[in-house]
Amino acid sequence: MCGSATPLIVCEVDAFVLQSIDPFQRFLLSEGHELLPRSFHLHGNIVSKDGVALDLIHVRRPVEIFFERQEEWRYPFFWPQRRPAGSPPLSISFC
Repeated sequence: MCGSATPLIVCEVDAFVLQSIDPFQRFLLSEGHELLPRSFHLHGNIVSKDGVALDLIHVRRPVEIFFERQEEWRYPFFWPQRRPAGSPPLSISFC
C-alpha cells in the first residue's frame, strides 16, 4: 500500500490524535520548537524557542519528519498498550 508493507488503519481518530499529541510535543521540543494549543491549527501554533510562530512553509517538514519516525513513538491497536518487543515498525503513507 503506497510503499508500505504495513498499512495504517485508523479506527478511532480521537484516540489516534490523543496518542500522537504527547510524542509530537516531545519531538518539537527536541527540534527547538513548541506547540502552543491556541487553536486547532498547526500553522501559527508551532513556535521557535523565542516564541515566534513558524511560517507555513516551515511547518510541513517537522510534521513529515515526525511521522517518518513514528515507529519510535507509536503503539498499535490498543492505546496505551506498549508494542511487543520485535514488532515490525508501522508507517503512514501519504498517497
